[in-house]
Amino acid sequence: DLGPDSTYCANEFVIDAGGDGAIYVWSDGNSSQTNTVTNSGNYSVTVTSDDGCIAEDDINLTLLEAPVVDLGENFKLCISFNQTQLLSAGNSFASYLWSTGATTSNIVVGSGVTAVGNQTYTVTVTGDNGCEGEDAVVVEYSMCVGIDEDLANSNVSLFPNPANDLVTFTAEGSTIAEVQIFDLTGKMIYSNYPSSSRLEVNTSNYASGTYIVKVITENESATRRLIVQ
Repeated sequence: DLGPDSTYCANEFVIDAGGDGAIYVWSDGNSSQTNTVTNSGNYSVTVTSDDGCIAEDDINLTLLEAPVVDLGENFKLCISFNQTQLLSAGNSFASYLWSTGATTSNIVVGSGVTAVGNQTYTVTVTGDNGCEGEDAVVVEYSMCVGIDEDLANSNVSLFPNPANDLVTFTAEGSTIAEVQIFDLTGKMIYSNYPSSSRLEVNTSNYASGTYIVKVITENESATRRLIVQ
């Protein structure tokens, strides 16, 4: 018994014909008890037992592509440096639900955190076909001492910060591929692809407050906090 015709959110599915047969002949040429399939369609099997009895069954499967979301590796943020980080689930899904309750494709973590310890952030995404995918990342919040290594080892800088009407991004010895600016809800409010080592952004129309900037160069991806006065 292969079970009823079914639809699954999966990129592959294992059909099990049961363990009572001696010979298995599947419609796709497989000869094992189980058959791992990767395409939708009708699959039938003929099972011959040790005493020569024959049984047949078939199943119609619909496999829907399961969305894959990747939040990246676990990382550390320094509370003492007020570090924040943008978490992005990508922009190709129909809906998003984070463990924080946010429903945007991106969130900013670290803002306002004062307690040392690990925090797990999870996102569930839903594709246009209704299938769901999930990923999680663990952020270690700590009280760092000494120099902020992320800033010290980076070639990316922005000035002035705080900014009033204009902020300049530079990447020493490198080319800036993209600059993204997000508000603290994770909403992207600016994006540019300068393909140069310098970019000036007019911030005169920005509301006063804190923004998260992601600068992608040919050598690194750096996240910075931008304050607009």
